Amino acid sequence: MTIKTFKILAVHRDPVTDDWRQQLIELLGSKPRRLSHWCELGLWGALSCIRRAGQSGLPNSVAIRICCELGAIAATRAALAQTREGLPMPFTFMQTQPGQIFNALGSALGWHGDGLISIYNNPGAGEAALLQGLSHSALLAWVDEEPQPKSDWIYLETRQPDQTLDWYPAASLFATDPEASWLKIVDRDVFQAR
Repeated sequence: MTIKTFKILAVHRDPVTDDWRQQLIELLGSKPRRLSHWCELGLWGALSCIRRAGQSGLPNSVAIRICCELGAIAATRAALAQTREGLPMPFTFMQTQPGQIFNALGSALGWHGDGLISIYNNPGAGEAALLQGLSHSALLAWVDEEPQPKSDWIYLETRQPDQTLDWYPAASLFATDPEASWLKIVDRDVFQAR
């Protein structure tokens, strides 16, 4: 049995509103360039989460793990359409690569650490992949632009509580109680405590 305990530093699971791009510009201090819609959506959620933790940067020791169902699907469709007419334009092709989010996060947060993207069509399996091998502090996310845009993030710090806590099950990694301050992973099961 594997047990890991984390302090929840911040959570971002705000609905994607019409002004999320303006919020991203305010968080960055400038308009992002040459990023796909998916990367911008992920960047908005990550920066919002980090700001809620009261931080402006991210230590290199923090792992960033992102799960999604479709990745940069809109950019991929655009590249395929351009391929039918010849070769895709270089920036369109570049935007099909979801890993670009790590370059953007590195620039915005001064982070140069371990990043991973997993694509799953089953949220339970995706969350299990995010938690697999996790032993240090981490910024975890589920980002998708379709069918419904979302950019859910949780920032966890490896830490043991200094008191006994009452643990209760969490519906999922991204559906913790808003009052929860702690997260415990027992194998693939997620528990939370206030």
